[in-house]
Amino acid sequence: VVPLMVQNAGANKALVECASLPWGDLAAAKALAVAAPAVVVACEVAYWGGWDLFADDTRVPLADTLAALLIGEDTGVRIGLLVFTIRDESRELALLPMLRERGLEVVQVSPRSALGAPLPVEGEVGTWLLQNIKGSADLEKFAHELASL
Repeated sequence: VVPLMVQNAGANKALVECASLPWGDLAAAKALAVAAPAVVVACEVAYWGGWDLFADDTRVPLADTLAALLIGEDTGVRIGLLVFTIRDESRELALLPMLRERGLEVVQVSPRSALGAPLPVEGEVGTWLLQNIKGSADLEKFAHELASL
């Protein structure tokens, strides 16, 4: 997937860096974050098909990796966009408090972006903005603007 993303970004002359990043490899995440990316996009990363019930849970390393990318030592504001289809509500939505525990503000954009909006349910696509709690951007306002597009 990553080579195709790199090819598409290059063909469109996009200012995008596409890189493979194993979840939980915090040294690699911090090395990528040195360039202070403005936006980190994570799409369909919360899904777990239950292939092996004895395999390690992927949510903790995913939350650690997203936090390492978005909470840099510099003063730059970094925003994350997290998008995934709800397939197992309790498992996948448990990722959101994990991100908050690591110092990220998590604001729901869709579905039904509004203060106190219900979380998405099975079959719906959820979209969240993520930011270091110490960031300066008004994430709630940005989420509402994004939802109205």
